[in-house]
Amino acid sequence: MTSSTASDELDDNVLITNEIHSENDSGIDSLRQNCSPYVLDGYNKNGSKGSREGARFRQLKERRKSLGALMDSAEIEKLYLESDYFWQTACNDNNDNHTVTGSSEIDTCLQYHLNRILKCLESLESIETDCPLVYKTSEMLKRLEVETVTLDDLLRIAKSAPALPNISNVLTEIEACPEVQEIWLSTCYPLNSSLIVPKDKLKTQIKLQIAHITEQIYPHLVSRVAKSIIRLLNDNVQKETSNVTVFHFVGIFKGRHFEPYIENMGHDAWMVTLLDTEQIQKVAQVVDRLSNVPVVPPLESLKHLGVLLARGDFRISMIVEQYLRQASGHLLSDLLSSYLCLLEDDTTDARLGALKALAIFDNPRISKQITYVAEHDFSEDVRRFATSMLRGFEEEVTRI
Repeated sequence: MTSSTASDELDDNVLITNEIHSENDSGIDSLRQNCSPYVLDGYNKNGSKGSREGARFRQLKERRKSLGALMDSAEIEKLYLESDYFWQTACNDNNDNHTVTGSSEIDTCLQYHLNRILKCLESLESIETDCPLVYKTSEMLKRLEVETVTLDDLLRIAKSAPALPNISNVLTEIEACPEVQEIWLSTCYPLNSSLIVPKDKLKTQIKLQIAHITEQIYPHLVSRVAKSIIRLLNDNVQKETSNVTVFHFVGIFKGRHFEPYIENMGHDAWMVTLLDTEQIQKVAQVVDRLSNVPVVPPLESLKHLGVLLARGDFRISMIVEQYLRQASGHLLSDLLSSYLCLLEDDTTDARLGALKALAIFDNPRISKQITYVAEHDFSEDVRRFATSMLRGFEEEVTRI
């Protein structure tokens, strides 16, 4: 594809915001956390973003409502009498003295989300103000926004401590879909907990809930999809912990229809499994499926395609290149945007693969991003390839 053709088909908004829209999105915070975290609502009818970000933030602010203590006296009695913590507390009156809010569970949740906010701020502080790569910045700002709303909800709940609110009402209030509610309730009730549960127990209930969806097409991938969901909780602002809060868990499904989302995670897991084999026939099988779907693949799948380009096997590279060269229109814009996001991946192979994919598109309009990589990337191999891309862009401009 010539640079002029690519330029004609590329929406300027892609280079400015890195935002695309895809229904075939996995969310596997992989980078996409887990459906394309960088995917918002796409373009409006006029092809411009407008004030969508401001409106989205105002909607989140307006959604904040007081959860209050929503349990009646019978429910409170049942909660305490059936809980081991009730009897432990009765034997040790000093336990409550170690809590800030009056509830150790609320204390733990507050610490959990305050740590996430701190990590978001530290990450934002480490990003140079003139950096043209905007994926991580956008992700951190969105997470910070979500964590701020969560903190507000937690502070409202804390007013009712030591009594905890009815967890079913909490789930409804934070807009958890029925399937997500079922997973959380099935996990927390046997544990006599409410707002926080162990990840391993949650994973068991996730597998049970998604089995009927994933098994229809990929019966051997149920466990892998469940692991992918848990992996979404282990993003780069999360400290290593064995527990997860209801707010964090519900958040990874916000704005997504549960069943199609799980189906797409199954497709993504299938593609990544085959691509990881690095066998020509299996790679060709994945690329053939992608060629018949006119939307951008999940970011994790694109990352693995890029890694194959970075590995340099000629026959496999030709298969991947053919798929990328055939892209046009919105798919081309989305692919280019996705690989710009992958320039910020933590692994060298992923960044090098992203550069090689971008080189196939041969579009000088991304020279600002490539220049930044050539000057700042930690890997000498990545910097060298980015520099060679820039020389190619300069030669193209000279010819024109």
